[in-house]
Amino acid sequence: MLGKTTTTEFGHKASGVSPLTGVTRNPLDPAWSSGGSSCGAAVATAAGLAPLNLGSDAAGSIRIPSAFCGIHGHKPSGGLVPAYPPSAFGHAAVLGPMTRTVADGRLMLRVMARPNGQRMAGDTQPSEARHLRLVAATGVNDCVARGEVLDRFEAGLATLAAAGARIERQDIRIDQLLPRFLSLWHVFVATAGRLIPDHDMDRMEPTMAAMIRQGRTIGAIEFNAATVFFAEVAAMLDGLIGEADALLLPTLPFGPFGAAEEHPGTPPAEGWLAWGQTCWLFNATMMPASSVPYARLADGRPLGLQVVGHRWSDARGWSDERVLAVAEIAARLLPFPGR
Repeated sequence: MLGKTTTTEFGHKASGVSPLTGVTRNPLDPAWSSGGSSCGAAVATAAGLAPLNLGSDAAGSIRIPSAFCGIHGHKPSGGLVPAYPPSAFGHAAVLGPMTRTVADGRLMLRVMARPNGQRMAGDTQPSEARHLRLVAATGVNDCVARGEVLDRFEAGLATLAAAGARIERQDIRIDQLLPRFLSLWHVFVATAGRLIPDHDMDRMEPTMAAMIRQGRTIGAIEFNAATVFFAEVAAMLDGLIGEADALLLPTLPFGPFGAAEEHPGTPPAEGWLAWGQTCWLFNATMMPASSVPYARLADGRPLGLQVVGHRWSDARGWSDERVLAVAEIAARLLPFPGR
């Protein structure tokens, strides 16, 4: 480890704004947000400050800034990468690579995941699009791609299909998804801030303080019910992927917003978690997910393609390695413009 890059306060939000370090701007255009919470790691990667960067991801904190900054970021399966001390964000939190290429991220993860790395390296994985079976969704619930973002996603799928990939379409609709995750998230944030006395709460960001206070009101039964809920959702998503190699969907249904902003539009009542469903869903279900830069909007803002796999493994091998194999194929066929 050569240095520590900036993040948001306790990693509690998905912008690049911190009361300690100010606004972390996007190297592709300083007017754009770098995303968060691993904003510094994404910027260091995109700007060429370091070839390998370590991110943490409990609700999209690797994949959101990776998509905004035009780099590759991988959120491993829950428990794959050893981490000590354990995160206050429980089973949802993982450590993963943030790199300029999928190949670099794949090699970095093999080292991070030892002793599982040798098993990952030895599995036989697809190397060409004609070997792929994929499931594609435009988003999760109402958090779906529209307009130009949808056009770019459909064009990407068409390119993969033209190269021989078999693609099945699915809608992902899950009742009570956001309120159930809020039960988890607020407890996680309250745990992160458990040693902060009440008289110091006004020294932190209001959004962080509000989450801590909300988390302190959530009882054990409500929290455990949310945990059981996501175990059921994980089984449903495993069934949706089925015998396919991976699920594809937009990392986010929009490109980066303004550098000093917290949201792509009018702030929703639930905060950023309302628009982050395509990312945190796979934290709560402990499923591996990579964001691959693959397109730009007309104004140059980058977009990420998210590749999601089964939990842990299937009969064909370790799931993270399969996700990264699919991501490499996608990166090769959908080269990021301007890279």
